[in-house]
Amino acid sequence: MENVDLDLFADWPEQPGGRRETRLSPHAGRLLLEVKSREAGQDDLRMLLGDMTREMRAQFDYFRTLRESAEKALADPADEAAAKASRADAKAASDAMSLIVRTLEKIDSLQRQFAHDRQMEAERQADALDPAAARAHFLALIDARAEEEASIRFERFKHDWLNAHTPTTAAEPQPPPPRRGDDGQGDGDLLRT
Repeated sequence: MENVDLDLFADWPEQPGGRRETRLSPHAGRLLLEVKSREAGQDDLRMLLGDMTREMRAQFDYFRTLRESAEKALADPADEAAAKASRADAKAASDAMSLIVRTLEKIDSLQRQFAHDRQMEAERQADALDPAAARAHFLALIDARAEEEASIRFERFKHDWLNAHTPTTAAEPQPPPPRRGDDGQGDGDLLRT
C-alpha cells in the first residue's frame, strides 16, 4: 500500500483533457439560466463522486497513519497483549486501505465512463444541430463534381468538333482527350454514350 499514489484520484473536470467547449464560450457570459431549470443528471453525480474521492483519500491517509502507529507499537515486545492488539489494528488498517483503493478505482472507472458518455452526447448533439451545414457541404461536393464533369465533356466536344471541321492533312488526327476511366480516375461509365 505504500506505493499507491492518491494524487491519481482527484476531481474530474466537466470536459476531461483540459478542453473547453469553444463554440459556446463567447456566449456563455450573456446567458443566465435559473438554477432550478438546469438538468441535474450527470453533473450532480460527477460532483458527488468527486466529494467521495476526497473523503476516501482522507480516510486512506487516516488508516495509513493508524497502521504506521500500530507497526511502531509492534516494535516494543514487552507487552504481549498490546502487541496482539497492534497486529490486529495493523491488519484492519491494511484491509481498510485495500478496500479504499478498490473503491477509488471504481469511482475512477465511473468518472471515465461519465466523461466518455458526455463526449459522445456532445458529438451526437453537434451532429444533430447543423443539418444545414451538412446539406451545404454535400451540395458543394455535387457542384464541384458537376463542374468537373462539364469540363471533361466540353473538352471532348471541342476536340470532336475541331476534328470534324478541320481539313485533314497527311498527318493523323489528334487523339481524343482521355475519358474519365482511361486515366485511373473513376469508372469511365459516366462519359460513355
